Amino acid sequence: MGKISAHIQQMSLKKALMVLAFLCLGLVSLLTAFTIIGLSKARQEIWGSRSVRITEYTLELSSGDEPLKITPEAYDFEPLAGEKRLAYGLLTAALAVLPALYLAAGAAFMAALYYRLKLQRPLSSLKSGVEHIARRDLDFQLTYASADELGRLCQAFSQMQEEIRASNRQMWTMLQERRALTASISHDLRTPLTVLKGYLDYLDKAGRQGKLTDQGRQSTISHMEEALRRLERYVDCVKDIQRVEELEIKREPVQLDSYISSIAKDFFLLAEKRGRALEIGKLTRTEEIQVDRDMLSRVLENLFDNALRFSVNRIYFSVAETPEQIIFALEDDGRGFSREELKGATAFFYSSSKEQGNFGIGLSLSKILCQKLGGDLVLSNGQGGGARAIVQLNKSQLC
Repeated sequence: MGKISAHIQQMSLKKALMVLAFLCLGLVSLLTAFTIIGLSKARQEIWGSRSVRITEYTLELSSGDEPLKITPEAYDFEPLAGEKRLAYGLLTAALAVLPALYLAAGAAFMAALYYRLKLQRPLSSLKSGVEHIARRDLDFQLTYASADELGRLCQAFSQMQEEIRASNRQMWTMLQERRALTASISHDLRTPLTVLKGYLDYLDKAGRQGKLTDQGRQSTISHMEEALRRLERYVDCVKDIQRVEELEIKREPVQLDSYISSIAKDFFLLAEKRGRALEIGKLTRTEEIQVDRDMLSRVLENLFDNALRFSVNRIYFSVAETPEQIIFALEDDGRGFSREELKGATAFFYSSSKEQGNFGIGLSLSKILCQKLGGDLVLSNGQGGGARAIVQLNKSQLC
């Protein structure tokens, strides 16, 4: 019975309904047939047990020792009375009522069985899932697994749950990044503002004491202008982040071979100007991808610019493919990333040399753009010790 139930649970809703209706109809038909045969036989026995009453007859006289011969000419049956009449009436009523009751009971049984086998579990799972989502609890799992329509609905519901969970995680990450950005802005603005305030105090005190020389004034003004330039660059960086976050993706068909050749030519020219050797590696089979060409180029150009800055002699640019991803990688032969840089290089405004005016905006913007393209930016060190930046784009977002 368990195997039959499991088999029915895997059927489509329409097929399962037809199978259960056929089985219940067959059962009702058999039960009705046996009931009619049995009740009809019992009625016939009661009907046949009535007494016979002769109303007309003839007498034939016989001779000798032969008895008198009576021949009935007309007769009828005495009506049923008492218990036999009641029993006959009940049997007649049962013949009319029981088939209808069997049909109603069969329909109710089929509906209950259909609900238990096909509807109860998926509806209960979906109801529980909706209640979890209403409570903003996404840490649950639907347990119903079937090939029928409700099974596919539960699967779609689970996918929606995962999408909501991913969206919430992304939103949480964005909020955390916003908080980090706010904290970074507050921290990094403090330095040039403190510098400006210090120089203003110096000018005020030196002026009142008459100790301010032309050379000192010019030097102080020069330092203040440098602090102002840092503030301006910082504001520009904040604007860049805002523009990137609001940037819309414009996907278009891109021939991968042609695109790689085009960007490789640009990289060759830039590398030649800086006295670097550029090596190209390509291991892809995909001919065309759907991607925002300008956005991808901006990421790769930014990473290549970093490779140029930190390389010594050589840069290696490669494009590879896995069943799930298209991978663009840039590797240089420089000092590579430190452990601290690997952890924080893509964070907003990270820099290991802020005294040089580098606000660490390039890698963080590149990571944001990679995520908008449906992928990610991964930093590591190559086997030779140089830095390696890998752009991983999911094929599901490129079709």
